[in-house]
Amino acid sequence: MKRTSAAPALLFALALAGLAAPVAAQTPPPAKPFNVVGDYEFSTTVDNQTLNGVISIVKQNDALTGKIASDMGELPISGVKVEDKKVTFMAKTPEGEDVSFTLTFEDNDKFAGTWTAGGMTGALSGKRKVG
Repeated sequence: MKRTSAAPALLFALALAGLAAPVAAQTPPPAKPFNVVGDYEFSTTVDNQTLNGVISIVKQNDALTGKIASDMGELPISGVKVEDKKVTFMAKTPEGEDVSFTLTFEDNDKFAGTWTAGGMTGALSGKRKVG
């Protein structure tokens, strides 16, 4: 009867385990959680004119609120909702017209989205303001 040794199989298994350890050590750190609170520079087009401004979202008590500031003035925002990386909120023009916004964040800092007011709609994009 021929006797075989388990040593080669054991050495092979240990070698594989040694190769797998560096791969596991190279996994990237977990992504930082999405926090919508902050100031975001944005750009959109209204009546064929480019409009730039800043969307500011703050947390007061347990609610998210804020404002939109641009050359056209400042509008308070309300009803801020966050679902994954999709953010929706409303603003009211000085004339009392509702404007709804939907922003979808690519990462924690850049977004693309749409606004709707009356019969008009438009695209907007922006990024978190640094500094």
